[in-house]
Amino acid sequence: MSTIPESTGIEPVTCSVKEAERISNLSRNEVYEILNSGRVDAVKAGTRTLIVVDSLRRYLLNLPRYVTSTAPRGARAMIAARKEAANRSKRVVPHP
Repeated sequence: MSTIPESTGIEPVTCSVKEAERISNLSRNEVYEILNSGRVDAVKAGTRTLIVVDSLRRYLLNLPRYVTSTAPRGARAMIAARKEAANRSKRVVPHP
């Protein structure tokens, strides 16, 4: 939980890893993965790792958008099956 009450109107500059999990809906491992990759900024306060909220927000807002298919479910399955068949036909099998 943030140490600044929401009623103050002051946005926190940093948050704990646990708070980052909660507000981003990412797992603990995913939070550490984006930290270690440098995609999100963090600072150390003693032994605590504090994530810079603006960098977490930027990371989340720049993730690819979810796009739904306009094809009906049956058609999507048929398209996927055709793609798989095409990929299988392209594979080269060495002759003994």
